[in-house]
Amino acid sequence: VEPARNLAKLAQANGVDTLNRFVNREVAQEIIATKGHARLVTAAGVFFHLEELLSVTQGVADLIGPQGVFYVQAIYLGEILRNTEFDNIYHEHLTYWTIRSLDALFSRFGLEIVRSDLLPIHGGSLELFVTRKGTGPVDPSVNRMRAEEERHGYGKIETYREFANRVWSIGEELIAILRREIAAGKRLYAFGAPAKGATLLNTFKISRDLIPYAVEKNGLVFLPPDLPMPSDPLHTGAMLEAVTPLLKSMQGGMFCLFTSHRALGNARKWFRTNKSVLAGRKLLVQGSAPRDDLLRRFRNEGNAVLLGTGSFWEGVDVRGQALTVVAIDKLPFGSPADPLMMARLEFIRRNGGNGFTEHQIPQAVLAMKQGAGRLLRDQNDYGVIVLCDPRITSKNYGRKFLQSFEPMPLTSSIEEAKSFLRAHEAAAVVA
Repeated sequence: VEPARNLAKLAQANGVDTLNRFVNREVAQEIIATKGHARLVTAAGVFFHLEELLSVTQGVADLIGPQGVFYVQAIYLGEILRNTEFDNIYHEHLTYWTIRSLDALFSRFGLEIVRSDLLPIHGGSLELFVTRKGTGPVDPSVNRMRAEEERHGYGKIETYREFANRVWSIGEELIAILRREIAAGKRLYAFGAPAKGATLLNTFKISRDLIPYAVEKNGLVFLPPDLPMPSDPLHTGAMLEAVTPLLKSMQGGMFCLFTSHRALGNARKWFRTNKSVLAGRKLLVQGSAPRDDLLRRFRNEGNAVLLGTGSFWEGVDVRGQALTVVAIDKLPFGSPADPLMMARLEFIRRNGGNGFTEHQIPQAVLAMKQGAGRLLRDQNDYGVIVLCDPRITSKNYGRKFLQSFEPMPLTSSIEEAKSFLRAHEAAAVVA
């Protein structure tokens, strides 16, 4: 049973008989009528999201019958209290369970917990096996957890008041740290602000005067689909055909960074025969003028397209809307023919290592981050990083590169990239 249409469709396509519905008692009765009772019902990572809690639990009790087992995995309130995990409390999590509270729920429907364990998931989650009451032996682990909860006072209001006091103390300490760093002249940004991060920021009322913006809200990684491999002579042209449509959805400028002068030259030729895509924008090319002059002109134009390699990958500071897209043609692996690279790889090989995974990949990831780092330089900056090397998704090592951009969201849809740019430009106009 899967409520998400896309996942239900995918499961059906892979031969898994799937009902595209939300589980409740009505659905359980339909399954019993057509398939019979279930030997196993699982609810891993979903039991704390349920709006129809009583209907679902009754449906599960019906569905497993006298011989089946219900497997539950749910966020454990005990670990939230013990470790002061207040950032696990947010809108998607409707319930926070202990053995004590689940005993009360399951007993209403003739169910009982027969085995329990604690998993290191979501900061600590219960793993429970549940059956019809009286149908099997109860593992000692259940009573051990009950006794542990009693010892920690999870059923007493004083436990929760003490938890609240610890939360506010953490907030005071965190804000003091932030203010101290700002007073020392440092600029702070949030890096990784999903639901838990948002809970922390909102709980302690941490506003833009302390942390101007969250990186993943201001940046997007676009992976154009169906590009040829970098070794293909048509790669540079295909890259530019995939990237330049973004120009229609942005008022700012674009960097196109290349890993070789040959690719840079190919890009220059491509623009000569496709001038219309610039729509009046200036095209600035490395080698046509000194580096500092090109950067000055790029900033002054405010919406130019700059083609660069080598020194343009680092040490370039363009703030504001003048730079809103950075496109990178290939994963920036160093040349294995470079004498220094050859010496390092040989040293690693002699010591039993793998030069590619231990040296070439980490160096390329660092170079990639330096190139992409041209984009977000200030609290008001936003933009799209375009990675035009299909190896980033087709090769196992591509994950290393993608991880370096976390928590920025990824997309392979140019429409999503365009919408991202339009939305940020509209917000900038309002501001």
